[in-house]
Amino acid sequence: MSGPKMVGVTCDPEVIARNNERLRQIGKDNYYRGLFENINKDIENTVLWIQNYGNVTLNSIPIGYGDESGLLKEVKLLKEQYADKVEKKKFDLAIVASHSVEQLRKMGVQKVEDIPKWKEEFLSEMSYVLKKLQKDIDEFNSGIKQVKKENERVARASEEWMKKIEKEKEKSEKINVNSVRIGRYMGDEKDIPFMPEEGEYIDSETLPFTIEELALLEMLQADLEKYSKFHYLTDREKKLIYGLDQELTFINDTSERAYSMKSKRAVLQQMRMEYARLDKYVSMLVAAQNEQMEERTTLELEYISFCQALDVKRENYEEFSIQELRKRVNTLRNRVEKQESRIYIEESIENIMKGYGYSSISSYQLHDAESVSRIIFEDKKGEKISTSFGDGMIMMNVIGEGDNPPTDAEVKEMVRQQVAFCDLYPHIREQLLKKGIHINYENLMPVSAEQTSNEHIVRQKNIRKSTKRFSFRHVQLVSESKPERQFEDVNVQHLQYVDKEE
Repeated sequence: MSGPKMVGVTCDPEVIARNNERLRQIGKDNYYRGLFENINKDIENTVLWIQNYGNVTLNSIPIGYGDESGLLKEVKLLKEQYADKVEKKKFDLAIVASHSVEQLRKMGVQKVEDIPKWKEEFLSEMSYVLKKLQKDIDEFNSGIKQVKKENERVARASEEWMKKIEKEKEKSEKINVNSVRIGRYMGDEKDIPFMPEEGEYIDSETLPFTIEELALLEMLQADLEKYSKFHYLTDREKKLIYGLDQELTFINDTSERAYSMKSKRAVLQQMRMEYARLDKYVSMLVAAQNEQMEERTTLELEYISFCQALDVKRENYEEFSIQELRKRVNTLRNRVEKQESRIYIEESIENIMKGYGYSSISSYQLHDAESVSRIIFEDKKGEKISTSFGDGMIMMNVIGEGDNPPTDAEVKEMVRQQVAFCDLYPHIREQLLKKGIHINYENLMPVSAEQTSNEHIVRQKNIRKSTKRFSFRHVQLVSESKPERQFEDVNVQHLQYVDKEE
């Protein structure tokens, strides 16, 4: 025996199950990888929000404030610590591998709902520091006021002294007024804010907004603009946003009919409470939206992946109903399952032949389960074996290379190669069994000069790149961590042979 080998094969159920599980994982992995990447982006935006809030605060510090008490450093440190703390809340995408869909769903929902809590926690701790900072700034401004008052006192004394000199001048020309220099007592103090004298009562609610309140206003304005663009808001969130917008307009109003600072401050405190509610509602909506989109998004990702694997044109799947999309995905999955089994067999034989010194030099219809695919192998001596794959069948035979029928010498050489292949085939068969490829039929034809032929061969540098098809077996999944299992003979079905010819 060692003419062409016609072999009927099927993949071990475990191989099929493993390939199919990978197909199911494709949608899950892609969906949750994409979802968690989006949530990580929201966390990154929250980090920027924290940093911007801190920066707005620091930019509101009056010129000349020396931070002798170290409060500015405290603000910077708190900002950096919280930004770092929130940054560490990002998902490690590797967790998709070790958790179920239900676990991943809950984790995603919880993370989205936690984001506003982190912001409120940051605001609470920052508020404590900013109150101390505002008090210190007030004392700093009070010191400037005292200097100003002292300058004004000296200036008044100098003015009185000048008047006295003028009166004396009328009596005598001995005093040269120009020699009196009082400019050093005068300074431009117009930009120094008014501060009450010690013991003087002033209603703090009539003062301008503090640095904390200014930062809060800027944050509210930015977030309201962002939230108003969400298309899935309910009437509850829309009503809150509308009310906050109206209140923001009242606060920003500087006309004669504007609210008093006392009223504006009261409105701002009310806005902060309403914003906390809005932020919570929006986070719940985002989490619910993610959950509702899960099945459809997963199906769409599978549809795209399967069309790409089969090299078929995608239709406008966004217009499909969920039932139609599910039906089409199942149909495509069945086709891909067959293709994955074909790919497993092709690549198993390619690896086996490589182990015996053969490299693949040409392929046809590779990975296409709906047609006959083929790989031509060649060893270092130039001897070639053609391997064709059909519907559950493999045919292996020795061939020559050329555009013309083989000469007598070439026929003789190919017959010799057939005999050599007779010794090699049992080893190939054994390796197929170990890889979980069942052999349920064999037709081992005898050595024959009539079975020799030359073929025109188009050589390819990398046959795996010679087709648009790809295997999901080589798609890196976050859930993929275990090496492929080696199968033993005990897992193989009973083999059937035709009569062997020596």
